[in-house]
Formats: sequence, C-alpha cells, structure tokens
Amino acid sequence: MQTQDMIVWGQESGWSPKLIHPYFADLGLSGTLRPDQRPDMLRLFEDLDSGKFDGSTIACWQESRPFRDETHIYYNQLIDKMLQHDIVLVVLSPRLYIYDMRDPFDKERLREKFKEAADFIPKHVKGWLLPARERAAWEYGEWAGIGDLQIGYIVDLDEDSPTFKKRIPYAAHVDIVRREIFEAFAEVGGEIGLLNRRIALSPVIFPFFEPHIDRRIVNKFNKWSTCSNGYILQHGNTIRSILTNPVYIGYQSVNGVIRRDRQGNMITSHEAIVDPELFFFAYYRLSKYDLDGTLLEGREVKRYFYRGDQATYGLCKYRIRWSNGPVRTEAHGEYDGDTPVDRPIYILAPETFKLGSKNYMCLPCEEVDAEIVNRLMYHVQELSKEQKETSEYEKQAQVIREGRKKKIKQIEQSLVDIEVKQTKLANALSTVKDDNNPSVDSKQASTQLQDDSNVDPKQVSTRLQELIIEQMRNLERERLLLMKDKQRLEEEAENDIGSLEEELQDLVQDYETFSGRDKCGSYAHP
Repeated sequence: MQTQDMIVWGQESGWSPKLIHPYFADLGLSGTLRPDQRPDMLRLFEDLDSGKFDGSTIACWQESRPFRDETHIYYNQLIDKMLQHDIVLVVLSPRLYIYDMRDPFDKERLREKFKEAADFIPKHVKGWLLPARERAAWEYGEWAGIGDLQIGYIVDLDEDSPTFKKRIPYAAHVDIVRREIFEAFAEVGGEIGLLNRRIALSPVIFPFFEPHIDRRIVNKFNKWSTCSNGYILQHGNTIRSILTNPVYIGYQSVNGVIRRDRQGNMITSHEAIVDPELFFFAYYRLSKYDLDGTLLEGREVKRYFYRGDQATYGLCKYRIRWSNGPVRTEAHGEYDGDTPVDRPIYILAPETFKLGSKNYMCLPCEEVDAEIVNRLMYHVQELSKEQKETSEYEKQAQVIREGRKKKIKQIEQSLVDIEVKQTKLANALSTVKDDNNPSVDSKQASTQLQDDSNVDPKQVSTRLQELIIEQMRNLERERLLLMKDKQRLEEEAENDIGSLEEELQDLVQDYETFSGRDKCGSYAHP
C-alpha cells in the first residue's frame, strides 16, 4: 500500500514513469538489519555510490521506513551518501517534508528522526509495549497475543463481555479436541505412535470458522493445512503439543510459566474443555516435566547427535520418504565368507501395525544408492558433453559473485565507521572521567553547581560513563558480527564455484576415484 501510494503521489507530482524506481522495498525484512542483510537497501547504496541517482530524490513513507538502526551507524551512512551525491529525501506521511542535505538544519533534523526510529524498539516496544502485554497476560489472564491460539479456543473480543480478551471455548472444535484427540489417546492405551497411525489413516478435520468469527482470530490459524471441509490436524508434534498443553484444563502460561497467585497457587484463567483426569493421563505419559517444570523422576531428557557412522548411513539418509512414513537406516549383520560385516539397509516405516509386533520393509542401501548415483552421473556426463544451459548457469554464478562483493564492500565501510564512532566515544569517556576528577581551580565551580542544583556532579558523571560504555558495547557486538560475516563471505569467495564445465569435470573425476563401496553410497556424505 505504501509503495503504491508513493507511486501515485509521484505521478500526480509530475514524475514520469521512467523516473520512478519503486524497487527499494526489502519486503518482510526488519529495518533493524544491516544494509548488507537487506538486498534492496544494499542495491540503493551501490546505486548512490555509482552516481546513478546524482541530483535525484528518494521518497519514503515515513522517516522510520528506511532504518530502525540501533547502532546509529547505518542511517548516518545514508545521510553521508545523500550529501555527497546531492540527494533530496521526501517524506510523505503524516505530512510532506523535504530534507535537503545541503541545509544543516534539515540534515540534523533528519538525523534526529532516524534516531527516534532507532529508539522506538528498545524504548517503546521492549521498554513499554512488551512489558505491558506480559502484565496483561499475567495479572489479568488476557490472551494478549502471547504464543499461539490453541485449537478449540477463540478470544472474546466483545468489550462488554466479562471474558473480554480472554480465551473462550469454540463449540464447533471443542468436541473434536475431546473425542478425536484426548479420548482417542486413552483408547489406544496412551501409545502416541498408535494415535499418530490412527490419525494418519483417518484424518481429524476441524471445520472452518463461522463467518461471524473475527478475522484476527481466523488469521491465527492460517498456517494449518486445509481441505474443502476445514483444517487438517497434522500428526506428530502437533498432537503431542495438544496433549501436553495445560491450556485445555484452564491454565495459561506466560513465557513458559503458569499463572499463579501471590501464594504460588496456579490460577484458572479460562474455562477448561478437557476433563483433568483425561488430560493428566496424557500429560504424564508424554511429558518429561511436571507443570512446575521439574524433571519427573525416572524420566531422562534424551539428546541425539549425528555421529557420522560410515557403516550405517546411506547416501539418501534424510532424503527419501514413502507413503507410509519416514525412512531410516541401520546396520544389518551379514557374512562375507567367514567374516561378519555390517551392511547398511534402509528401514521403511511399518507396512502393517499389529499390537505387539511390527512388519518392516527393508531395502539394501547399496542397491538403492547405486541406482541413484549412477543415474545422476549419467546425466552429469551427458550434460558435460552437450553443455546445455551453460549461459544461464554462468549468469546465476556471476550474480552470486557480484552480490558477495557488494556485501563485503558494505561490511568493510561499516567496520570503518564503527571504529571512528568508537574512537569518538572513547574520547568522550575520557573527558567525562576527567570532569569527574576536577582540578583545584575548577572545584569551586563544581561546588557552586552542587549548591545551586542540589545535584552531585559525580552522579551525573557516573551516569554519563554508563551510557557511553553501553554504546561502546553495542558497537563492539555489531563489529564482531560484521567481522564474522566478512570472514564467512571471504571464505565463500575463496571456494568460489567455477564454470559449469569445470564443475562437471571435477565431479566426474572425483566420482571415478571413489571405491566401489563408496559409489553405492554407504558413507556419510557431506
């Protein structure tokens, strides 16, 4: 909307379509990101440096749109570029204002506006809005937008209702949650695998919300998969999350902690839709912690690490699936003559489910991987001979290289600007410390200041030192992040991709050097 409104304004102001470049948008990216992390802002910086827009105008909706830069480095880079290239900034809302960088008043006013935009997040959002939202959720039991809105509930948005801003049951979904999830879990004896299998064979569908339900509530369920009849419950983590969420027995969590009164007792925040006995039957079979967050006795938190065991991982591990579920691998004992060996095999999900027994399908990794790799190498060799689509490949590779160079250049400039800013802050800190230890000649003036204002100069000096040190810490954190990203980009440049012909030749040559066993894929691929 803002982009389109600015285009309309430009056309009404007499700008021809050839003069309008509405492509510096960075849609979906935060203004707190660095220019090298925002493709369109980086492109704008590059075009300004190249002189493409000398004597032109940049239009934005508000001063907060280009940046919310908490480091105060990047918006100053933009101001310097506009000054160097005689660029005028036009802001359209809430009132039209033209910033001419040749006017010192305009330049400093724009700098202050950028600073206000930067301070909005730490001061207004983090300092006021988020704490107010958490207070509303903790003290008054309001939903307040914290976390997801669980299926089975909606939020009461009627200002005259006693449950205003609180969860209330949604009748069309409540019965499904009880019958198809909690009661079904009890029917299969608390076996989550059997419940997943049951839901996979007979999907649970929640009907779409009725037209009178507020769109703000409906939009919270946009991530759910849908069919013609409603929202489809995906088996797996979603089911486990529902079965262990205390919201269904009336408790509300704020930042992972259930609301409590001053005596530490848990507070019922809204109407429960699941019987407590049914809920705890599921909860204590699936959760490793109690409602207080204490690890339950006899439960262990398992942590799984990929160890890269070359004998048991096939090439297509984590890559192939089939209709009945995921595919895993394991070592299968066989004999090569008199020598026992472990042959890796793909284990497909059970074909049939029987209580107490499972039937599996197994495929040797060697056979499956050999077919895939050989087919891949056939296409590689054919492509290498015919050299198809090389122009498109080279074009895309060049775009990647140029983008990397632009990011490195921007990071290097940011590092220089940060060093300059840090030097200024260090000098300011030294000056403040000197003021905190005045000479004999200035002690009388300091005493007079204390007598006149009842303010201790040492307290003022200490506070200034804290503010300067905090700015220096923020800049140092930013500098370290820039250095890390610069190193990563430089490493990518060193290992740059070659031409399509070179890459194909290297792939063919490397493949020919593999042993017969490696070709079949029984190694831990990168």
